[in-house]
Amino acid sequence: MGRIKHSLDDLNAGGLDLRGVIGKHACRRCLPDAGLKHFAKRHAVEASCDYCGRVSNKTKAVPMSELIRFIDRRIATEFDQPENGLGRDQESSNGWDGEVWSTSDLLDDEFGLEFQDSPQADLRQDILDGLGDRQWCPTDPYGPRSHDRIGASWEQFRRVLMHERRFFFMQYASSALARRLERDEAAYDLPGWLDALGRYALRNDLIVTLPKGTPTYRVQIKKKTEPAAFDAARMGPPPRRLANQSNRMSPPGVPMFYGAADSKTALLETVDKSARLVKAPAYAVDL
Repeated sequence: MGRIKHSLDDLNAGGLDLRGVIGKHACRRCLPDAGLKHFAKRHAVEASCDYCGRVSNKTKAVPMSELIRFIDRRIATEFDQPENGLGRDQESSNGWDGEVWSTSDLLDDEFGLEFQDSPQADLRQDILDGLGDRQWCPTDPYGPRSHDRIGASWEQFRRVLMHERRFFFMQYASSALARRLERDEAAYDLPGWLDALGRYALRNDLIVTLPKGTPTYRVQIKKKTEPAAFDAARMGPPPRRLANQSNRMSPPGVPMFYGAADSKTALLETVDKSARLVKAPAYAVDL
């Protein structure tokens, strides 16, 4: 009897109600979010899915109880129950002094989990039932949201890069940013922002190796006396003696190659008035 009670308590811990998903499994193909797919891939224990009916020769389906617990933990990083952080306001439409979401609205509006028709409709309902009919508010409802703090860090980085210091800003000190960091209105200083951006890119596989032969486009202004097409050496980075001005991310005297994945972007990045140009892969155009 004691073991049964402990099991039931575990299925209903923290506001969850997992009784309806005991023995159920969901495969990656039924999940509408990359993070959920990744979790299912790492924790799959079954070959069959209870929602789409697919059966694989490998384990591709995750227990729904574990999936719902994972979703609940992720929600808790940004949201809490309003009784833990919001004041009461009898005159507001929701009875609280701040914005409040139902579990359904949170998944749909805040997380953007777009479940399609059957079989995903049944999966969505099981997730909602498992998470429980609760209300949610931001973890710190009267403070800045995490995306606002990250946005403030980005705006400061952007302003410094565009208008104050393009290079050697790792030791850059900003009194305005320091005040925002102290008041918890910004998330990162400038070096911290670059480090966070790099870790995000690595974590989400945003750094890719281009295969050999991938075309890269570059535009250069052409004089009338020059040939219609420039060779590869001419279309590469400038020689050191001609790298005499600041570019997007290179100081004077440091040659760097700037290219674009398509010719339209290369033109827009280079040209601000009518000119005769050479555009790799080597043909001339009139603007």
